[in-house]
Amino acid sequence: MRMLRPLVVLAMLPLLAACGAPASEPTPQAEPTEAAPPTPQPAPALFRPITPEPAEGSPSPAALPQATPSPGALAAQRTPAPTLAPVATPVPALSQRAQHEGTELSKHLDELMLALRRRNSSDLVRAQQGLREALDRTEAGLKGDNSPKAKVLAGAVADVRGGLSGDLPKLESAQKTLREAVGPAPTASGTPGPAATPSVEPIVDLERFAQKLSKDLAAFQEALAQRDPGRILSLQSQLLDAVAQADLSLEGDSSPQAEKLRAASGAVRAALNGDQPKFRDAARLLSEVSGQEVAGAQATPAAKPKADLGVVAQNLDNQLAGLRDLAANPGNSPDELARRRKDLDKEIAQAEQALAGETSPGAQLLRQAVGAVQEVAAGDATKLERARTLLRQAREAS
Repeated sequence: MRMLRPLVVLAMLPLLAACGAPASEPTPQAEPTEAAPPTPQPAPALFRPITPEPAEGSPSPAALPQATPSPGALAAQRTPAPTLAPVATPVPALSQRAQHEGTELSKHLDELMLALRRRNSSDLVRAQQGLREALDRTEAGLKGDNSPKAKVLAGAVADVRGGLSGDLPKLESAQKTLREAVGPAPTASGTPGPAATPSVEPIVDLERFAQKLSKDLAAFQEALAQRDPGRILSLQSQLLDAVAQADLSLEGDSSPQAEKLRAASGAVRAALNGDQPKFRDAARLLSEVSGQEVAGAQATPAAKPKADLGVVAQNLDNQLAGLRDLAANPGNSPDELARRRKDLDKEIAQAEQALAGETSPGAQLLRQAVGAVQEVAAGDATKLERARTLLRQAREAS
């Protein structure tokens, strides 16, 4: 065995040389113990970015031109500054009261214009009284209102007063202005506000005042008979102003002349409200105050003999039939048609005078028929047959 040991060593030398490691004795293994947890080590960088070296003579990266951002990118990066909106100067609005009174004024003006178109004298008289009261309330509602619409509304009020004085085109202008300022008029009125307190001049000479009122009363009745809307409006305004002046200035005066003048004023007001026989009472009282005979006492419709309502209805029906036949023939001239309409207006005026103070069933039917005839006279030919039917019923009831 001792002879073999050198041989084994010699045999292993080539193997050790090939492995490049010297032979060593086996290391004895230690007893296994509980190993501590390994400390984490950073992972080796397997790949590193290689920055190429600039070639000789080439510019450095800092010297290279930089890319310019697009306008869209710059806009996205910038935060826009807030834009302050211009502060508008507040415009004062029309007050609630002025709005309400202006709307009521527009309604009363529409009623007056309808009466003018229909040529209805009695409706015209009533409509003007309501319109005058609405004017006073509107003026009171405009006090202290400095809004732009208030100025427009004040201009419309001035036009209405000018129209009631006889300048009828101003009424159409006021009607348009009111609709622009307060809108269309409602079909029903609300609660009216207080009216403006009128400034009234005292009556110094009662006799002269009675004479002037008596002449205006006679002229007003003449305008009613002639169906002159301009004079009706103008004279009625004068009468209403005179009545208001008498009511206020004679308050507390208990003299006999003042008592009669107040009674005459009340009779005029009642007559303007539709009680036409009161015209006669007013004329009589005014003649007693002035000491002069008044023509109005004999010119009132109540002083005339009672008319036959059946005949009145027949005359209106004849005029309607003639107007229908004339309009159906295209060969007739416009002048002839206008003449026939004028004749119809005269018959309507006579019918209204005949109906003054009448309360019979036949009179009520005739009033309805006259209203329909007035619409025909105003140009509404569709009401012609209905008017003739009402006239026939009025004749049968009379």
